[in-house]
Amino acid sequence: MRSPTAAGGRTADADLSAINLATRVKDEDHWHFPRIGDQTASVKVGAADRQGKIDLNSAAPELLQTLLGIGEVKALAIVQHREAHGPFASVDAVVDVQGIGASTLTAIRDLVEVR
Repeated sequence: MRSPTAAGGRTADADLSAINLATRVKDEDHWHFPRIGDQTASVKVGAADRQGKIDLNSAAPELLQTLLGIGEVKALAIVQHREAHGPFASVDAVVDVQGIGASTLTAIRDLVEVR
């Protein structure tokens, strides 16, 4: 694994608290790291214009709760299900989670993925 400084590291004025550092990087993703003091509403985790889709196999409950129809209970159920049964093989497999049905799947389908 390469050092985080291999690409130059963070700059002194980077606001790393404005982004989710646990997000997995995919090829062709675009990343914007705001400076301290910049308006960060557009890069806030869970914002409508967030970068990419939410990975059902790695997202924290707080990020899952940003999805329409997913509250605290369903978010925790998703995490507990993947911990007990392993990663989801497809987005459709999320209906195996207690409390998530076809209507919830329809609401989140375009916002989530499995990696």
